[in-house]
Amino acid sequence: MAILGNQFKDFEYNKNRIEAYSDAVIAIVITLLILELKAPHFKSDQFIDCLHELSDLHSELFGWLISFLLVGVYWLQHHNVLHMAKKIDLKVVIINQISLMGICLTPFTSSLVGKNYTSAFSLTLFFIYIFSGEFNAVLALPIHCS
Repeated sequence: MAILGNQFKDFEYNKNRIEAYSDAVIAIVITLLILELKAPHFKSDQFIDCLHELSDLHSELFGWLISFLLVGVYWLQHHNVLHMAKKIDLKVVIINQISLMGICLTPFTSSLVGKNYTSAFSLTLFFIYIFSGEFNAVLALPIHCS
């Protein structure tokens, strides 16, 4: 914290502003998730043919669903941690920003897995991302509530 100087050391931030900012970032992330899905151009008007073309998107739809639920869990964890926070200082703001930075990777990792679901590398990267988010939430809890 010495880099930022002592003027921010004892400054207390408004919890509502942090919550509103975080909610906005998470809402944008969820919006970007759906924008990653590209609707197919149907080659036929037959119902069965259209379903078949939609089934080609099953891995991308599954990636979207998992990521949407994951962002929802992150939002809930974030909400609960901020609810328990007694004060919001510079440490909390920095941890919050790092947490949001991780959440912002969701559309990329979701798209990567959706398009490369048979790739061990993309699946490994996705699971590292999931567990790092959970790990980040666990580490942030004592700092947020101190």
